[in-house]
Amino acid sequence: MPAPATTDSSAMNDLTTLNPKVSLTPLGLDVHERLTLDEWRDIGTSIGKAMRSVAFVIGDWLVYAEGRDGQETLWDGVPEHNQVPTWLYAEAAQLTGMDVTTLQNYAYVARHVTRSLRNERLSWEHHKKVAKLKDDAEKSRWLKLAVKEGRNGQPISTRRLARSIQAGRLLSIDELDTDDADSGIENVHPHVNRICAFVGKLRQAGWFDDATPEKRAALKRDLKPVVDLYTTL
Repeated sequence: MPAPATTDSSAMNDLTTLNPKVSLTPLGLDVHERLTLDEWRDIGTSIGKAMRSVAFVIGDWLVYAEGRDGQETLWDGVPEHNQVPTWLYAEAAQLTGMDVTTLQNYAYVARHVTRSLRNERLSWEHHKKVAKLKDDAEKSRWLKLAVKEGRNGQPISTRRLARSIQAGRLLSIDELDTDDADSGIENVHPHVNRICAFVGKLRQAGWFDDATPEKRAALKRDLKPVVDLYTTL
Protein backbone atom coordinates (compact mmCIF):
# COMPACT_ATOMS: atom_id res chain seq x y z
CA MET A 1 0.00 0.00 0.00
CA PRO A 2 1.44 3.40 -0.96
CA ALA A 3 2.15 5.87 1.80
CA PRO A 4 -0.86 8.10 2.46
CA ALA A 5 -0.76 11.44 0.74
CA THR A 6 -0.43 14.48 2.94
CA THR A 7 -2.43 17.67 2.78
CA ASP A 8 -1.01 21.15 2.93
CA SER A 9 -3.21 23.69 4.68
CA SER A 10 -1.39 26.47 2.82
CA ALA A 11 -3.07 25.24 -0.37
CA MET A 12 -6.28 26.84 0.88
CA ASN A 13 -4.64 30.21 0.46
CA ASP A 14 -4.28 29.62 -3.29
CA LEU A 15 -7.94 30.34 -4.15
CA THR A 16 -9.44 31.00 -7.56
CA THR A 17 -10.49 34.61 -7.87
CA LEU A 18 -13.82 35.07 -9.59
CA ASN A 19 -13.59 38.85 -9.63
CA PRO A 20 -11.05 41.29 -8.14
CA LYS A 21 -13.81 42.50 -5.82
CA VAL A 22 -14.38 39.06 -4.29
CA SER A 23 -12.45 36.02 -3.14
CA LEU A 24 -13.28 32.48 -2.10
CA THR A 25 -12.43 31.30 1.39
CA PRO A 26 -12.83 27.93 3.11
CA LEU A 27 -15.99 29.30 4.74
CA GLY A 28 -17.59 31.22 1.92
CA LEU A 29 -17.42 34.24 -0.37
CA ASP A 30 -15.81 37.49 0.77
CA VAL A 31 -16.99 40.65 -1.03
CA HIS A 32 -14.36 43.42 -0.77
CA GLU A 33 -16.09 46.06 -2.90
CA ARG A 34 -19.62 46.79 -3.98
CA LEU A 35 -20.65 44.69 -6.99
CA THR A 36 -22.66 45.79 -10.00
CA LEU A 37 -25.65 43.67 -11.03
CA ASP A 38 -23.75 42.33 -14.05
CA GLU A 39 -20.78 41.40 -11.86
CA TRP A 40 -23.06 39.63 -9.41
CA ARG A 41 -24.64 37.71 -12.30
CA ASP A 42 -21.23 36.75 -13.73
CA ILE A 43 -20.14 35.41 -10.34
CA GLY A 44 -23.35 33.40 -10.08
CA THR A 45 -22.73 31.89 -13.52
CA SER A 46 -19.18 30.94 -12.53
CA ILE A 47 -20.34 29.40 -9.25
CA GLY A 48 -23.04 27.44 -11.06
CA LYS A 49 -20.56 26.02 -13.58
CA ALA A 50 -18.20 25.06 -10.78
CA MET A 51 -20.96 23.34 -8.81
CA ARG A 52 -22.09 21.38 -11.86
CA SER A 53 -18.56 20.21 -12.64
CA VAL A 54 -17.16 19.45 -9.18
CA ALA A 55 -18.89 16.07 -8.80
CA PHE A 56 -17.57 14.97 -12.17
CA VAL A 57 -14.10 16.30 -11.37
CA ILE A 58 -14.01 14.28 -8.14
CA GLY A 59 -15.49 11.26 -9.89
CA ASP A 60 -12.89 11.35 -12.67
CA TRP A 61 -10.15 11.77 -10.07
CA LEU A 62 -11.34 8.65 -8.28
CA VAL A 63 -11.83 6.63 -11.46
CA TYR A 64 -8.27 7.43 -12.50
CA ALA A 65 -7.00 5.93 -9.25
CA GLU A 66 -9.22 2.86 -9.35
CA GLY A 67 -7.02 1.07 -11.87
CA ARG A 68 -9.72 -0.85 -13.71
CA ASP A 69 -9.18 -2.47 -17.10
CA GLY A 70 -8.88 -0.19 -20.10
CA GLN A 71 -8.22 3.12 -18.33
CA GLU A 72 -5.28 5.32 -17.50
CA THR A 73 -4.29 4.83 -13.88
CA LEU A 74 -1.75 5.38 -11.13
CA TRP A 75 -0.69 1.76 -11.19
CA ASP A 76 1.66 -0.30 -13.33
CA GLY A 77 -1.01 -3.00 -13.48
CA VAL A 78 -4.67 -3.49 -12.66
CA PRO A 79 -5.22 -4.42 -8.99
CA GLU A 80 -5.83 -8.08 -8.23
CA HIS A 81 -9.26 -9.30 -9.38
CA ASN A 82 -9.82 -5.82 -10.84
CA GLN A 83 -11.08 -4.66 -7.44
CA VAL A 84 -10.53 -1.20 -6.05
CA PRO A 85 -8.44 -1.37 -2.85
CA THR A 86 -10.50 -0.33 0.17
CA TRP A 87 -7.81 2.00 1.45
CA LEU A 88 -8.18 4.13 -1.70
CA TYR A 89 -11.62 5.46 -0.78
CA ALA A 90 -10.66 5.75 2.87
CA GLU A 91 -7.81 8.05 1.90
CA ALA A 92 -9.94 9.92 -0.63
CA ALA A 93 -12.45 10.59 2.15
CA GLN A 94 -9.67 11.92 4.35
CA LEU A 95 -8.30 14.13 1.57
CA THR A 96 -11.63 15.61 0.51
CA GLY A 97 -13.52 15.61 3.80
CA MET A 98 -16.38 13.76 2.11
CA ASP A 99 -17.93 10.47 3.18
CA VAL A 100 -17.08 7.30 1.28
CA THR A 101 -20.63 6.75 0.01
CA THR A 102 -20.71 10.17 -1.65
CA LEU A 103 -17.34 9.54 -3.25
CA GLN A 104 -18.47 6.15 -4.52
CA ASN A 105 -21.55 7.76 -6.07
CA TYR A 106 -19.39 10.36 -7.82
CA ALA A 107 -17.11 7.65 -9.17
CA TYR A 108 -20.04 5.47 -10.26
CA VAL A 109 -21.57 8.24 -12.38
CA ALA A 110 -18.20 9.31 -13.79
CA ARG A 111 -17.45 5.71 -14.73
CA HIS A 112 -20.80 5.05 -16.40
CA VAL A 113 -21.37 8.44 -18.02
CA THR A 114 -18.15 9.12 -19.92
CA ARG A 115 -16.95 12.53 -21.00
CA SER A 116 -18.34 12.13 -24.53
CA LEU A 117 -21.88 11.70 -23.14
CA ARG A 118 -21.92 14.54 -20.62
CA ASN A 119 -23.62 17.86 -21.24
CA GLU A 120 -22.72 20.99 -19.33
CA ARG A 121 -26.26 22.32 -19.60
CA LEU A 122 -27.48 19.58 -17.25
CA SER A 123 -26.79 18.94 -13.59
CA TRP A 124 -24.80 16.01 -12.24
CA GLU A 125 -28.08 14.66 -10.86
CA HIS A 126 -29.48 14.45 -14.40
CA HIS A 127 -26.46 12.40 -15.43
CA LYS A 128 -26.91 10.21 -12.37
CA LYS A 129 -30.40 9.27 -13.56
CA VAL A 130 -29.08 7.85 -16.85
CA ALA A 131 -25.98 6.17 -15.37
CA LYS A 132 -27.85 2.93 -14.70
CA LEU A 133 -28.78 2.51 -18.38
CA LYS A 134 -26.66 -0.13 -20.09
CA ASP A 135 -26.64 1.37 -23.58
CA ASP A 136 -24.62 4.55 -24.18
CA ALA A 137 -26.93 5.47 -27.05
CA GLU A 138 -29.87 5.48 -24.64
CA LYS A 139 -27.96 7.58 -22.14
CA SER A 140 -27.12 10.08 -24.87
CA ARG A 141 -30.72 10.12 -26.13
CA TRP A 142 -32.19 10.96 -22.74
CA LEU A 143 -29.59 13.62 -21.98
CA LYS A 144 -30.11 15.27 -25.38
CA LEU A 145 -33.86 15.14 -24.86
CA ALA A 146 -33.47 16.87 -21.50
CA VAL A 147 -31.32 19.60 -23.09
CA LYS A 148 -33.83 20.06 -25.92
CA GLU A 149 -36.71 20.47 -23.50
CA GLY A 150 -34.71 23.03 -21.56
CA ARG A 151 -34.06 25.02 -24.71
CA ASN A 152 -37.79 24.96 -25.40
CA GLY A 153 -38.39 26.59 -22.05
CA GLN A 154 -39.50 23.44 -20.26
CA PRO A 155 -36.52 22.21 -18.22
CA ILE A 156 -36.82 18.57 -17.17
CA SER A 157 -36.54 18.01 -13.44
CA THR A 158 -34.51 15.02 -12.30
CA ARG A 159 -37.74 13.50 -10.96
CA ARG A 160 -39.44 13.86 -14.32
CA LEU A 161 -36.38 12.45 -16.12
CA ALA A 162 -36.23 9.42 -13.83
CA ARG A 163 -39.94 8.71 -14.18
CA SER A 164 -39.75 9.13 -17.96
CA ILE A 165 -36.86 6.68 -18.22
CA GLN A 166 -38.87 4.23 -16.16
CA ALA A 167 -41.88 4.71 -18.44
CA GLY A 168 -39.80 4.46 -21.61
CA ARG A 169 -41.04 7.79 -22.94
CA LEU A 170 -41.01 11.45 -21.98
CA LEU A 171 -43.84 12.12 -19.56
CA SER A 172 -45.60 15.45 -19.60
CA ILE A 173 -45.81 17.47 -16.42
CA ASP A 174 -49.55 16.80 -16.35
CA GLU A 175 -48.95 13.05 -16.50
CA LEU A 176 -46.42 13.30 -13.72
CA ASP A 177 -48.89 15.14 -11.51
CA THR A 178 -51.67 12.72 -12.42
CA ASP A 179 -49.56 9.70 -11.55
CA ASP A 180 -48.80 11.19 -8.15
CA ALA A 181 -52.35 12.24 -7.37
CA ASP A 182 -54.36 9.97 -5.16
CA SER A 183 -57.76 10.68 -6.65
CA GLY A 184 -59.16 7.22 -6.04
CA ILE A 185 -59.97 6.89 -9.77
CA GLU A 186 -58.15 4.32 -11.89
CA ASN A 187 -55.85 6.05 -14.39
CA VAL A 188 -54.53 4.57 -17.62
CA HIS A 189 -51.13 6.30 -17.47
CA PRO A 190 -49.42 3.85 -15.10
CA HIS A 191 -50.47 0.92 -17.31
CA VAL A 192 -49.27 2.60 -20.50
CA ASN A 193 -46.05 3.54 -18.77
CA ARG A 194 -45.43 -0.08 -17.78
CA ILE A 195 -45.83 -1.20 -21.39
CA CYS A 196 -43.48 1.54 -22.59
CA ALA A 197 -40.99 0.63 -19.88
CA PHE A 198 -41.13 -3.02 -20.99
CA VAL A 199 -40.43 -2.04 -24.60
CA GLY A 200 -37.67 0.29 -23.41
CA LYS A 201 -35.97 -2.58 -21.59
CA LEU A 202 -36.15 -4.69 -24.76
CA ARG A 203 -34.50 -1.88 -26.69
CA GLN A 204 -31.75 -1.46 -24.09
CA ALA A 205 -31.05 -5.20 -24.14
CA GLY A 206 -30.69 -5.17 -27.93
CA TRP A 207 -33.81 -7.28 -28.51
CA PHE A 208 -34.89 -5.31 -31.58
CA ASP A 209 -31.49 -5.85 -33.20
CA ASP A 210 -31.44 -9.62 -32.63
CA ALA A 211 -35.10 -10.67 -32.68
CA THR A 212 -36.16 -13.09 -35.41
CA PRO A 213 -39.24 -12.38 -37.55
CA GLU A 214 -41.10 -15.01 -35.49
CA LYS A 215 -40.28 -13.26 -32.20
CA ARG A 216 -41.35 -9.90 -33.63
CA ALA A 217 -44.63 -11.40 -34.83
CA ALA A 218 -45.25 -12.87 -31.38
CA LEU A 219 -44.68 -9.50 -29.71
CA LYS A 220 -47.07 -7.85 -32.16
CA ARG A 221 -49.73 -10.43 -31.28
CA ASP A 222 -49.24 -9.71 -27.58
CA LEU A 223 -49.66 -5.97 -28.18
CA LYS A 224 -52.59 -6.25 -30.57
CA PRO A 225 -55.25 -5.91 -27.82
CA VAL A 226 -53.80 -2.49 -26.99
CA VAL A 227 -53.98 -1.46 -30.65
CA ASP A 228 -57.53 -2.74 -30.93
CA LEU A 229 -58.55 -0.79 -27.84
CA TYR A 230 -56.99 2.37 -29.25
CA THR A 231 -58.83 2.05 -32.57
CA THR A 232 -62.20 1.66 -30.80
CA LEU A 233 -61.89 5.00 -28.99
